[in-house]
Amino acid sequence: MHKSSQSAIVQGVLFALLATFFWSGNLVLARGMIDTVPPCTIAMFRLALAGLVILPFATNGLRRHGRQLWRRNWWVMLCAGVLLAGNNLLLFIAARHTYAVNLALINNTVPIISLMLGAIFLKNKIEARQLLGIAVAAFGIVFLVMRGSVANLLAFNFNRGDLIILAGISFFAVYSLLLQNKAKGAGSASFLVIMFAVSALVVLPFSVYELYTQPFTFTFNAIVGLLYIAVPATAVSYWAWNRAVELIGANLSNIVYYVLPLFTALASYLFLGEGLGRAHVISAVFIISGISLAVLRGVGLAQSNNTKVDCITSALGTTRMGDKEP
Repeated sequence: MHKSSQSAIVQGVLFALLATFFWSGNLVLARGMIDTVPPCTIAMFRLALAGLVILPFATNGLRRHGRQLWRRNWWVMLCAGVLLAGNNLLLFIAARHTYAVNLALINNTVPIISLMLGAIFLKNKIEARQLLGIAVAAFGIVFLVMRGSVANLLAFNFNRGDLIILAGISFFAVYSLLLQNKAKGAGSASFLVIMFAVSALVVLPFSVYELYTQPFTFTFNAIVGLLYIAVPATAVSYWAWNRAVELIGANLSNIVYYVLPLFTALASYLFLGEGLGRAHVISAVFIISGISLAVLRGVGLAQSNNTKVDCITSALGTTRMGDKEP
């Protein structure tokens, strides 16, 4: 392997790890702020403030290539913005009904969902080992949602927060696959600013209604929490994640994402006092084992999968462009 390729892999892994670390803090704050700021309002501030933070870094690229970037990526940007809005709305709503560790464990199934969506829409082949991994991870999710009790399963007594976040991470799985359809070299900062603007506009009506029906006061803790969610956990994280996907692809980036429950469990224990129960541990074993079986096998297929993504990129009419930003 060439040194340049090795360097790209190391950089990609570090970018994915940085994004995952900050996202774990987002999950903990999502739980910690449930009695302080309404969920749709958190999502609105997260997306709007993140876009404003990135805007100065994207000004040069937007001025030089903004119209061209929109013309060649408008479909991807609109879809990514709507998917990101849905993911955020469901995340903060789910946080009101389940634990931070549950959010992290279910968020960890993004690779499984990406694998299944890749098989459906990109015609990627799924091997027997991957099917087994999907089944094992699915059992872990069901075990977590029913809180380790067969009686809950038989009575259809599920934690609605777990079901809501399961729907939310489905949006993020599609978002990760969709990123690969963006014209490479189009300027990550410019892409993010436009995408965050679209997402904020989607969330705005929900936030306005929520502020009208559930007014709240800006306390110091609320301001600090919103700033963390908007800057490190959004502006920095999504930029780092986009760079990771560009450098090492969605498959390897999703593998790094496995450490999310570890970061979240530690932070939720330290700051929220949420401990780990038997159901969490058993579910984690099944979910992580299933994901490993399903996705680790697919890392070596990244090159062939990228070829299929390039075909979709051509169908969307996107081309490469030199939008270098500071």
